Amino acid sequence: EQGQADISLALKTAGLVYDLVSPEALTGAGVADGGFTVGSAHYSCLLLTNVSAASPELMASIKGIAVAGIPVVSLGGLPDRATGYADYEDRDASVSAIAKQLKKKIIEVDAAGELVDALLKDAELAPPLAPDDTDHMLFSIDRRVIDDGDIILLFNEADDERSQTLTVNLPATLVMVLDPETGDIVLETTPDESGEISLELTIPARRSLVLVVEY
Repeated sequence: EQGQADISLALKTAGLVYDLVSPEALTGAGVADGGFTVGSAHYSCLLLTNVSAASPELMASIKGIAVAGIPVVSLGGLPDRATGYADYEDRDASVSAIAKQLKKKIIEVDAAGELVDALLKDAELAPPLAPDDTDHMLFSIDRRVIDDGDIILLFNEADDERSQTLTVNLPATLVMVLDPETGDIVLETTPDESGEISLELTIPARRSLVLVVEY
């Protein structure tokens, strides 16, 4: 849908990495290490987009995440009715009650254009890489956390070569930039005197680079 595409683009250009999680998976989420887990994945913020109905069990899981102090950002507000028809009156009441309890514990936004500000400022998220020369990323980004580090994929979706200077917003002691086609290390750098790592990257059209970040 266009709305979901707009949200995806806004997150991508802000350099924010996200996963789509099903309601069933989120219902089984657990709280751990300052964030929440879904399966083996660990997250520091929950973004809900246009959830018109939810099971009481899902709402209870969202409440557990919010009560633990983990940022929850909701686009379009929380649902006030339950999914399904069985025992719908009691289930609607449960969903509505939890939604009212969560009103002051979550960050609500009315439009997709407000999402990035809510995530960066209100939820205090920091993208793993931040552009120095513009307010948005020129590359799409994907990130996977590994033991003592991260692996980040940068992809240039454009039909022309693009260059951008990026600051690493991670506690990195070493960053290696690899050409995924050859496996060659094209750049290797450590923090400067101020403790920051800045990367000047050029990626050809429809090509990618892989960053290996060591903590």
